[in-house]
Amino acid sequence: MRRSRAMTVVGAVLVGLSGPSVWTAGSASAALIERGTFHDEYSQLSEDYCDVPGLTVAEAGVADGRYRINSHGPDGLVYNFDHADFKDSATNVANGESVTSVGSYNGGEHRITDNGDGTLTYRVKFMGNIVWYNENGERIAQNTGQTVVEFLFDNAGTPTDQSDDQLLRRIGVVKQTGRTDDVCAAVVAEIG
Repeated sequence: MRRSRAMTVVGAVLVGLSGPSVWTAGSASAALIERGTFHDEYSQLSEDYCDVPGLTVAEAGVADGRYRINSHGPDGLVYNFDHADFKDSATNVANGESVTSVGSYNGGEHRITDNGDGTLTYRVKFMGNIVWYNENGERIAQNTGQTVVEFLFDNAGTPTDQSDDQLLRRIGVVKQTGRTDDVCAAVVAEIG
């Protein structure tokens, strides 16, 4: 299975604590490249978590879902769409205290711009719901709604082949609607 860019980008969105958000279908001339299901387990160690100096957090999670990859338009640029259900944890490595988040999302590339300089700007749209819980199972934060984020990728000279692309930077959130709690404040209050 090809790992879709949407799963890569969703990681960037979730790590940024922006909350997930709907990709809208492209034109009828879209060509299906691939579709399937995925099971993804991931983990990372985050230092200065939520910009708190010295707070090191072990993050881990699992996502199960399905994906679709299509090419669109005259340039044949590749668009991804994912749907997933996931469960994540964030544990303070110093004291062992943790929180859990559970959610689901639909999302993927909404628009791709070939910048003509070897880079592509991806506008990614996600819709979903994430709820964070403390160790007692009490809800401490929730993000529900839609988030649109832009990313800049180096296309490695092959704009229609995402396998060699490199994420240069997250440009930022373009639009966010719905409930957006201050997740960092809630998580740090629980585990910090």
